Amino acid sequence: MVITSLKQKITQNLRTKTLSSISSRVIQRVRISHNLKMTSTNSVGIRPPNTGNLITVLSIDGGGIRGIVPGVILEYLESQLQEMDGNNARLADYFDVISGTSTGGLVSVMLTAPDKNNRPLYAAKDIVPFYLENTPEIFPQIE
Repeated sequence: MVITSLKQKITQNLRTKTLSSISSRVIQRVRISHNLKMTSTNSVGIRPPNTGNLITVLSIDGGGIRGIVPGVILEYLESQLQEMDGNNARLADYFDVISGTSTGGLVSVMLTAPDKNNRPLYAAKDIVPFYLENTPEIFPQIE
């Protein structure tokens, strides 16, 4: 219950003009890097750097259970991309490299692990529920 209210508090704090402004800037950069071609048909993995003018890197910081925070932000960003490109759009379609440290690495794997069709197995909206459900196993209390 405490974790659920924490997620609600984080979500309320992040769904502000600041988050909208940040996602707008990220979307603008991604759009530039892909020469104004934003589609969700790219395969998961690293694309050659000649697909655009920039190489886009999504780097996700570590921090244990605080992985919920980037999860909320990435869910919002992916939802904005889906509004523009359709429900099949995933963050892996818009970044050349997705990486992370510690819990950020776990989030990175969730965003890039391929399914049988070589599409992302998980959507960004799956990150926070995964953390809420698996926190005791991932981050056990040391007595």
